[in-house]
Amino acid sequence: YTYTWAGVLGYGSVDGPGGNTGTCKLSYPRSIACHAGCCYNGETLRIRRMKISSKFVDTTAGGGVATEGVGTGARFSSVRGLRFHPVHAILYGIDQTYRRLFKMPLDTLQVTTIAGATPTPSSGFQNGATGESARFNDPSGVAFFGWIIVADRNNNAIRTVEGSGNYVATVIAGKGPTLPGWTDGPAGGAKFKSPVAVCGVPPGTILVVDAGNSVIRKITNLFLSTQRMVSTIAGVPLQFGVAATAPPPSSTSP
Repeated sequence: YTYTWAGVLGYGSVDGPGGNTGTCKLSYPRSIACHAGCCYNGETLRIRRMKISSKFVDTTAGGGVATEGVGTGARFSSVRGLRFHPVHAILYGIDQTYRRLFKMPLDTLQVTTIAGATPTPSSGFQNGATGESARFNDPSGVAFFGWIIVADRNNNAIRTVEGSGNYVATVIAGKGPTLPGWTDGPAGGAKFKSPVAVCGVPPGTILVVDAGNSVIRKITNLFLSTQRMVSTIAGVPLQFGVAATAPPPSSTSP
């Protein structure tokens, strides 16, 4: 059974009741994260809150004039990859057009850039860059697993963002924007092509949606930098379709 929780036909950012008879409107919802009875939806320009019990939708942040601001005083452009901190009520996400990673504690609604360029969008591929000097290129997915893990889509890389107050972005697998491909093996030599989503699996594995190769990959031994390995666990590179087959035993591409 399919039930409309929020939104009616038509584009817009209109607060109000949801459900099948609701009047609220959404604007290209791209991601969702839930915490304490509410789900937060990342849209083109805003973060909207949907209360599970009442199905009421309101605007939490976005629509403002500054990339860093409080609540509706903050500005976004294509919010994606929303994730909550596993312990604290802090929402993290990607502002894709600005190519930045941001955080927003729910108690203050203060939007702060922790990695990436702001207020002017700037793409790049800087390994180890600190805070706002770090550069991403169309980041798309976020996961928490000891560190913040980012799928840096157009850099064909998986990156970590570590620290507290002074964040550092580091590449853990992938060869950068000019070297897309499909290569399994030690993470330092692995290649990806447009990774778009990541997920952490205990005790130290990252699953990656490698969209450009049409496969699912995994990175093991995350916390042992010299032992990280990349392998393909589902799909056949560049072959689209549905089939219950295992990946080939070896995987390389130019």
